[in-house]
Amino acid sequence: MSPARPTPFARLLARRPVLLDGALGTALFARGLERHEPPDLWNVEQPDQVAQVHESHREAGSQVLQTNTFRSNGLALTQCGYGDRVMEFNQRGAEIALECATRSPQGQRPLVAGNIGPSGKSVPLGTGAGQQEWMDAFAQQAEALTLSGVDYLGLETFTDLTEARVALAAARTASDLEISVSLVPARSVNGYCLAGGESLAAGLKVLADAGATALGVNCMTGEDCLDALSEYLASTSLPLVMRPNAGLPRAEQGQLVYPQVPEDFARQIVQAVRLGAAAVGGCCGTHAGFTAALRTALG
Repeated sequence: MSPARPTPFARLLARRPVLLDGALGTALFARGLERHEPPDLWNVEQPDQVAQVHESHREAGSQVLQTNTFRSNGLALTQCGYGDRVMEFNQRGAEIALECATRSPQGQRPLVAGNIGPSGKSVPLGTGAGQQEWMDAFAQQAEALTLSGVDYLGLETFTDLTEARVALAAARTASDLEISVSLVPARSVNGYCLAGGESLAAGLKVLADAGATALGVNCMTGEDCLDALSEYLASTSLPLVMRPNAGLPRAEQGQLVYPQVPEDFARQIVQAVRLGAAAVGGCCGTHAGFTAALRTALG
């Protein structure tokens, strides 16, 4: 396991709150990406569209741009027919975000986070071979993003603690960059729990002990994120990264619609910052308008 190399990410977190960006996947679907295709495909087929989403958040004030590589691990890409293009998708995703970041004035360049999501492949409990598949896939992606020049790695949207732990270990093995890890717990009668039944608090402790630089929650409503915040703050002293969705989606004419407006979203996020969140931004359904509203609300 490689020790984390100190990066501007730690210095940025120290000047909290940090303004992150918003969703890439739902933004690209709104621009015409087919639902059955991974958003990562547009890194090579429609790079200008990906760049425009990054640029919109940069102009709105984002201090971090995440690469369009959420599904760019070998297991996830194999399931949609692109398993032989892992390096290509990650390299182009990093290049597009880095090119956008460098257009900022000196001293105001956003950091670029190499985005890593789940594999989409479950592993039966106790199967070492399956976990090695996870390990190999996440290590390959982490190495590709690191070699492409990203500032840190952002693992997010993990519902399974074991997969998140393996992904973190793999990234630590393949990269010396700092790593944030974000979970998606579900509300239960006993608080917030992960897919395997572990409490959010227990999951956060496992990942903190495994060497994460920052931890967080994402892909939940703002209300759920706020409710989960007390469990987070009682579990670890690591910086909290929070990315809620734009409300609870509903289906309209075959499309998912996220009902929350930017101003209401920003008001919820400001509450989280006051309670201790270090870095905040948006997940599904959010766009640059949400980033701009949040920047205004944060002052």
